[in-house]
Amino acid sequence: MVEAIRKLALGFQLVYMGMLVIVLGVVVGLIGGFALEFAVNSGSIPVETMLQLMGILPVAMGACMLLGNLLGITGRYLCTLTPEIAQKARADIRTSFALEMIAFILNMTTSLWPYLLPTLASMGILPESPALVAGVNSVISVIGFIVGISSILYFVMYMRDLAGFIGSDDLSMRSEKLRRSIVSMLRLSLVTAAIAVAMLIVGLMANPDLAIVLGAMGCALGLLYIVILVQGIFVFFRYVSIVVAMPAVLKAYDGPTDEQNGPGAIIA
Repeated sequence: MVEAIRKLALGFQLVYMGMLVIVLGVVVGLIGGFALEFAVNSGSIPVETMLQLMGILPVAMGACMLLGNLLGITGRYLCTLTPEIAQKARADIRTSFALEMIAFILNMTTSLWPYLLPTLASMGILPESPALVAGVNSVISVIGFIVGISSILYFVMYMRDLAGFIGSDDLSMRSEKLRRSIVSMLRLSLVTAAIAVAMLIVGLMANPDLAIVLGAMGCALGLLYIVILVQGIFVFFRYVSIVVAMPAVLKAYDGPTDEQNGPGAIIA
């Protein structure tokens, strides 16, 4: 059982590697875009070359996102092998893994939806409408984000309960504080989802009298996105710090503890 706990370190390492690859994809996309724009403005490369390279950037970003997600999913799967003696932690990671799979499917759906709609329209199942594409993509994106955050929330709860079980009270407490921050962000995300759904309904009504309402909803949605982004940046760094610390603590584990009466019981 001790060896099984120690082997969970690999799962955390893969989750961390997945996050690094996703961040790399974002950085490559942002820096690459700015670099190409600067090169064109300075006359270093022709516009045609820039357009060709700009077509490659989304592919590179998409590859990083896909690889990072697969690494994260694999890491969570390895963490589901948590021994049954740590019952609370085992239940948390299984829920986290299931939610992560759903979020992955939803994210893939948003990528394929613009290409899928013309096919459904040609079959007479759905009308081919730009508003429908944008609206459905927005709703699915927000739902996918909420499910993804929920997956992270359960993973943080998993780290809290696992750290408490193996006697790392510091990591257990840090995970609990992080859990509270994520719950706050999740509540904002639910409000964002409600506004996105309302915008989709109003947009499909195509009523010019509701243009002001639609604009107000768009402004509110934009502000919420900014608040969630700022909050998410702080949550991300705290999350990474705990994920990075877990492997060393797991490898140092040298024996079972009582989950009900031992360190694992310090969090209600």
